[in-house]
Amino acid sequence: MKIWIFTTKEPLEYLKLDEGEELKRAATDRVKKDDIILIYRGKPYSNIKYIFKAKNDAYKDIYFREDWDTAIDLHEKIEIPHPIEYSEMKGDHILGEWNTVRKRFMGSFFKVPSREWERLKELIINKNPELEYDIGPITLKHDSDINEDVNETKNWTFAINKDFYYELKNSDEIVWNSAKEVKKDDIIFIYTGAPYSNIGFILKAMTDPFEDPEIREKWNRPAVLVQKEIEITNPITLEELTLNPILSNWAPVRKKHFKFQGSHFKMSDEEHEELKRLILEKNSELAYKFEELESEYIDIGWGRAHVIRDICYLISENPNLIEKELFKILKDKVGNNNDYWRAYYQRAKKENIPKINLESAQNLRLIEPNSLRLTSLGQELTQNVEIQELFTHHYSLNIKKFFFKLAVENLTIKTAMQILRERKRLRFYAPTCDLTNKVIWNYVENGEEFLCQEKKHKECRNCDRLLMNHIKETSLPFETDKKVKETGGYVFWMCSRITPMHLTGKDPGYSGNYIYWDKEAEVELGDLIKLLDEKPRIWKITPGEPEVTEKFWPIYTKEGYIGIGWNKFNVDYRKFKSQRELRTALEEVYEESKPQSAKMIWDFTNEIKIGDYVIANKGLNDVIGIGIIESDYIGPNDPENLNLPEYPHVRNVDWKIIDDIKVKTRFDRKTVTELDGKRWNEIISSYSRLNPDFKLDLLKEIYKEFTNNYLDIPTGQGHIKAYNDESDKAKKTYEDILDKVNNNIDATDEILYELVPHKGRSIVGVIANIKAFFEKTYEIKPEKFPDIAINYFDTINTLIENVDDPEIQENKIQEFANSEFSKGFGAGILSPILFYIDSYYPLINKKTVDTVLFLSKIIGEPIRIDMDLKNYIKNKETLNQFLENLSEYLPEILDPITFTIFCHWLCDEKLGYYAKGNPLPLIESYISDKPVVFIKPDYIETKLKIAPKIKEQVCGTINSNKNIMFTGAPGTGKTNLAEDICKVAEVRNFTNGYVLTTATSDWTTFDTIGGYMPDEKSNKLIFEEGKFLQAIKEDKWLIIDEINRADIDKAFGQLFTVLSGQGVELPFKIDGKSVKIQPTEELSSYFDSETATYNVGKNWRILATMNIYDKDFLFEMSYAFMRRFTFIYIELPVDEVFIDLINQWGDGLNDETLDKVAQLLRINPHREIGPAIFKDVVEYIAEREKIGSNYHVLEDAVMSFIMPQFEGLEKPQILEIWKIFNETFDDTDELQRRLEEISTIKLDEIK
Repeated sequence: MKIWIFTTKEPLEYLKLDEGEELKRAATDRVKKDDIILIYRGKPYSNIKYIFKAKNDAYKDIYFREDWDTAIDLHEKIEIPHPIEYSEMKGDHILGEWNTVRKRFMGSFFKVPSREWERLKELIINKNPELEYDIGPITLKHDSDINEDVNETKNWTFAINKDFYYELKNSDEIVWNSAKEVKKDDIIFIYTGAPYSNIGFILKAMTDPFEDPEIREKWNRPAVLVQKEIEITNPITLEELTLNPILSNWAPVRKKHFKFQGSHFKMSDEEHEELKRLILEKNSELAYKFEELESEYIDIGWGRAHVIRDICYLISENPNLIEKELFKILKDKVGNNNDYWRAYYQRAKKENIPKINLESAQNLRLIEPNSLRLTSLGQELTQNVEIQELFTHHYSLNIKKFFFKLAVENLTIKTAMQILRERKRLRFYAPTCDLTNKVIWNYVENGEEFLCQEKKHKECRNCDRLLMNHIKETSLPFETDKKVKETGGYVFWMCSRITPMHLTGKDPGYSGNYIYWDKEAEVELGDLIKLLDEKPRIWKITPGEPEVTEKFWPIYTKEGYIGIGWNKFNVDYRKFKSQRELRTALEEVYEESKPQSAKMIWDFTNEIKIGDYVIANKGLNDVIGIGIIESDYIGPNDPENLNLPEYPHVRNVDWKIIDDIKVKTRFDRKTVTELDGKRWNEIISSYSRLNPDFKLDLLKEIYKEFTNNYLDIPTGQGHIKAYNDESDKAKKTYEDILDKVNNNIDATDEILYELVPHKGRSIVGVIANIKAFFEKTYEIKPEKFPDIAINYFDTINTLIENVDDPEIQENKIQEFANSEFSKGFGAGILSPILFYIDSYYPLINKKTVDTVLFLSKIIGEPIRIDMDLKNYIKNKETLNQFLENLSEYLPEILDPITFTIFCHWLCDEKLGYYAKGNPLPLIESYISDKPVVFIKPDYIETKLKIAPKIKEQVCGTINSNKNIMFTGAPGTGKTNLAEDICKVAEVRNFTNGYVLTTATSDWTTFDTIGGYMPDEKSNKLIFEEGKFLQAIKEDKWLIIDEINRADIDKAFGQLFTVLSGQGVELPFKIDGKSVKIQPTEELSSYFDSETATYNVGKNWRILATMNIYDKDFLFEMSYAFMRRFTFIYIELPVDEVFIDLINQWGDGLNDETLDKVAQLLRINPHREIGPAIFKDVVEYIAEREKIGSNYHVLEDAVMSFIMPQFEGLEKPQILEIWKIFNETFDDTDELQRRLEEISTIKLDEIK
């Protein structure tokens, strides 16, 4: 038991409590059940008013407070009627010397030493005699007795001199001299003497003290193996220690001279807490490191599923149990079943197994942390229990599944299961060595390497210690270690006790054997196996040969299916229990070996799951559809089957994208193939380059995930702070070195150790020890180090001083890169330091290279930069231009630190990882009823011949969210083309169809927008929508024919604003609500009756037509309306094409008639007349001939279809046309009269 003082600034919370009530409050994690807590109230009270007892150990509760996640429950409140005032304690001969009182209780939690407690207790009882019975018996051991508690972690400071600074700085583990009292897990701060004079490292004792001949000979002390846990970015200086009111009284600091004289100094809890506070004030990003370092971690792997199950069951049956009763009932129920206890952790004792399992059940969220009450998850567990499994070490299938589902919530275990699922069999615990043929129990991680620590075998003497070089058989924990950096024991116990060992029925026994993943495991797990799938799997399915695809693909997209054939083998494939069985049956039907076919059929039937992505391809380089699987396999006789004889085996698919996408990498010729994430990303990137809206939304979705899941949470903020801190440090180091260099002082060590990003010390470090790297890799002698250092620094200095001169930058880089001093220095080493000193120079490492290539493929052509030092300046310019382009989509990316962290996130396997192959999302805005508008020229089929250039202009306009104005001569097919485009949009589900209307000269906003009309039933005025709002409401495109006939300003009014992308409120109401037209981010257009709003979707378009001979209104108005449209001029076909068309339309007419029609093409230089009018002429003649009417047929057709186009022509044009008529027709009397009526020109003299 310990005595604590907790401080509070909120005294009223305690006053509200009755004596029997409990209080939950913040605590240090070292407080244990039954500890005594005194409450010191801050100003204006400044006294100790309450005493509580800890009801339980302190526990983690991340929802407790935003600024603190450790809590404790207090009960048995004692209120002190006459509190102990601060002034009394300050003036007391004992308490006044206590540092906690001397610093006026500055802090939150203080452990009370025995001497101070006895004096405080005396003061309380003297002022409140009635409390003697309550607090008099509370007595602490003497402090000397407390210090002898070998189980209590102690805090130390070791002092070293400058000669050992870099040895420690460049080591993760080291054997050091030690005080004999140091124990395993003790925390050790490191103070380095002059010229550093600071506390800059925190270590942890990995062993108790032991004898080491070298340490004993050199220091005459025992040795201890220590592990470097924290390197303090901003160390605590000696000056800060001497100025601190608490630490200035600490023994090694208190000395007037020779401070920290000695080697090993104990620290009180108070001194430790104060030093920790100072460190975190200067290095807030280290908070989580301290938490990890100091946490009394209960490994949930120590718990066993069968014991946890039985404890939860007993609590469910006995709701008012206390711990001792629970443990006794458990032991009684188990009885003499020693197998129950033997299926357990090797070092555990039967007596402590129940306690450990209770703690594990609480950590697994099955039991509440501070009581014996089941959580909802614990209740779910007990509901799956079968009576016959209780109090045995066996499991029912439901319990196996429950614990599997619970276990794989842990990333480490999930990773282990994924590895085991892939490898099928691995050693159960430790790997074996190929030199000794023995299990390797002791190894440590060193960067990306693993170092063997075994020394007891003769073969170990000459071993290079690189574990990866000597593994004979690997193990599951080791493979998991490599991926997630967790301890092997943790993985071992969780994986062995509540996953495949029990699922497969293969008991691996002890640590020398194997753990398996077999078919039985998959059968038992069933759908739970999907928990191991990180992302949907991706399947390429070819819907038949190209000619077959043309036939069935429209059916698949319309009905929502994908299918495969093998129609000779027309059975329900689900009948086969294995791929081997299916293959045998398939080969009997086809009378030949078909292993690939069997695999594809098996995958289509069994491996593809609901939610997987499917890509439909045509040929080797074309994607024609992307969708999501929505059903299991549907067999030939299933009622849901499409009943296509050629493709009797199908699945439902929600097709999201049904556009043609060209990809560079060829598909294989198989019908069904699983694709990896990189291939998927290639396809999605190809589509984004075709579809601007998709591209923008995809980039925003990726960046949103980055900010929400990393940048804006404490981890990401810590990353930003780490960059800023490292930048500040690099700038200061640079200035200090520059000062030394200018004063001819050697700065070799500072340059090579402080201006080279070292692994473990820099967030982008790649080299563990630069000098060792030079000597080992390049065989560079130490005498060369000063020359290397000064040339390296000169390069940095020249670049920093010439940020405005690319020529100097390029010359300096080339000079250094081509010198003998640049060995080992790539852009990945030089650029971080430049970046920290001046972010004008971007950081270019492997993650930058991969990110630029990945993102550039999404927004346009691939961009490749590299890490070659010679190319750094060129790559810098390329990268900066790329970021300018990327910022059009993601403006935030121009911030250098944000982009650098984005690169890290995109390339880190535990984070986004998209740049390395994690499948890109099929973004939500495109998982909708309608795809984004995307039309290709070959989609448009027209009755009249339209030039390819026109179709390309149309697609470019439509796909870029613009409206179209078709202009051209009468009969060029403008209206037909508009209708054909709308039909394509409807077929491809971009819109629900189209509304066609023809403008007139008396149009007003009533016709376009709408207005009030009397209601026949109510005799009230109600709003009736016009053509525009009708089209929006019905989600149909709008075609306005001959738009120039309307008075634009009068007819379109507020629509100018709508067409520019702004919302408007109309002067009308529906059910009392003002009518509004508003753009929406959704693709579809619709009317929202709740708000009386017509929502204009991103897919909505207007297509209008105007004749070039009837444009007065349009060109007299302001250009505001014109800016809302792209004008596309429809030209006449050349005469050869025109004549071919006339002959095609007139198939069956005599040649003389067709020749005369062709001669009329000579009119076009004087008045352009489009193909549609000539088509009407030819069709009119054909119909007249069918009824036997042959007299003056062509003349009649000319007067009906061609002459009306001559209105407004000048006299010279009329006279030229009249000549053409005279040369073409024998009898022109009727033509003359009609032409004179139209032109008001007398033609007698011409004839």
